[in-house]
Amino acid sequence: MGWDRTASLALSPTTFSAVVVASLSLRLGLSPAEIAAASAFLVLGPVIPVLAAARSGAVDIFVSDRAMRTPLLLLAVVSYAAGFLYFRRLDLTEVEFAFLAYALVTTGMALVNELHTKGSIHVAGVVGPGLTLLLLGDWAGAAVLAAAPAVAWIRLRVGAHSPSQVLIGAVVALTLTPAAYAALRIA
Repeated sequence: MGWDRTASLALSPTTFSAVVVASLSLRLGLSPAEIAAASAFLVLGPVIPVLAAARSGAVDIFVSDRAMRTPLLLLAVVSYAAGFLYFRRLDLTEVEFAFLAYALVTTGMALVNELHTKGSIHVAGVVGPGLTLLLLGDWAGAAVLAAAPAVAWIRLRVGAHSPSQVLIGAVVALTLTPAAYAALRIA
């Protein structure tokens, strides 16, 4: 595996999800149980099916096969929805927002994949988390968003996407993340 594929793995949506969990944990003083739940629903739940499918040989680690993307994206949505419901029960609105944003963006990407083209999950997976943190007033979001051009460039370099597919990932995240914020009316 070349440096560009290694960089693509390192700058994956999973990495940025872990940053969101860490940032929310520090900002809100989440308990160990809340950190574990956020990690399970935001980081592990979405990636475990991908790892299992890659291990079985059904997909490569980047899920390059468009036909395999939608089912895996929908499994991620289930994980995000479960996280939303868990944190709704705890009345942690800022964490609820993160899960709702992830669920909406991932649903949007699944629809794009199913109806049109293979949009860049990597780009959506950096733009969405960065914007989520910024909307919550967390400047770590600016650092995450600063990685977006590098993520886009790497995904183009490895031949995973066309420029329009990279743009689609960014536009879906830039559109649906604020929609989630508005839906919860966070003040």
